[in-house]
Amino acid sequence: MLINDYTSDRIRDFEKIKIVLESSLNGVESNIEHVSGTSVPKLGAKPIIDIDISYQSVSEFEKIKSCLTKIGYFHNGSKY
Repeated sequence: MLINDYTSDRIRDFEKIKIVLESSLNGVESNIEHVSGTSVPKLGAKPIIDIDISYQSVSEFEKIKSCLTKIGYFHNGSKY
């Protein structure tokens, strides 16, 4: 696994992605968070921005999945 030194670009990159996700999820009740190693200042981490999208209701999941599919993301199944 490749671990890169910390760079403040991670925060900027997440914010750019978050804007796109928020725009796509307009009207869907959700919370978008930067998680994992790249969200920790001054910590080396893999070069992938990890993002969690949380939601209150199971019914929101299908809406979120549909919105994200429209902008090129895909659901790879659940691990649980």
